[in-house]
Amino acid sequence: MNTKEVALTIALAGVSLVLNPRLSGLAIPSFFPGLWFYFWEIPILIALFLLGFKYAISIALGNGFVLILFWGPGFNNPLLNLLSALSTVFGVYFARKLLIRKYFQERGISRSKEVIVCTASAMLLRLAIMMPAVFFYAGFFILYEVIIMLIPFLIIYDIIIVAYTVPLAYLIEKRVEKNWYRFNS
Repeated sequence: MNTKEVALTIALAGVSLVLNPRLSGLAIPSFFPGLWFYFWEIPILIALFLLGFKYAISIALGNGFVLILFWGPGFNNPLLNLLSALSTVFGVYFARKLLIRKYFQERGISRSKEVIVCTASAMLLRLAIMMPAVFFYAGFFILYEVIIMLIPFLIIYDIIIVAYTVPLAYLIEKRVEKNWYRFNS
C-alpha cells in the first residue's frame, strides 16, 4: 500500500461519510416512509474499482462503525445499512472476479456489458442477503404478516438503490481513473 492509495482511501472514506444521511442529512425520500435514496455507497464502489476489494471493505466497515456511534432515529438501522453496502460490494466484486474475468475475458466484454453484469450481480446478492436480514430485524418490531406485505416495496427499493449506485460509481471511476494514472506517473 503506497501513500497515494492511502490518501485516496481516506478521501473516499471521507466523502462516503459526508454523503451519509445520518451525518449530513443528504438523502432523497423514497416512495416508502422511512426509506431514503442516498449516495454514500458510491465512494465505496469507486474504491473497489480503483483500489481493490480490501480498500472498499475497509471504507464500508469504517463508515459502519461511525454510523453505529451516531445511531439515532431515522435513516434506518446502521447495521442494516452496513450489511446492504457490503452485499453490494461483494456482488460487484464477484461479478468482476468470477463472471467477467473467467467467462468473458476470451471473447471480450464492453464496458456497458460489464456495468450491466455487475449491477445485476449486486442486485441479486443484495436481495438475497437483505430480505432475510430485514425480515429477521423487523420481526422484533412488526408482525410477520405486515413484513411479508412490505417485502415487494423493499425489493423495489433495493433494486433502485443498486440500479443507480453501481452505474454512477462506474461513471465516476472512469473519470477519476484517467486522472489517477496521470497523477501516478
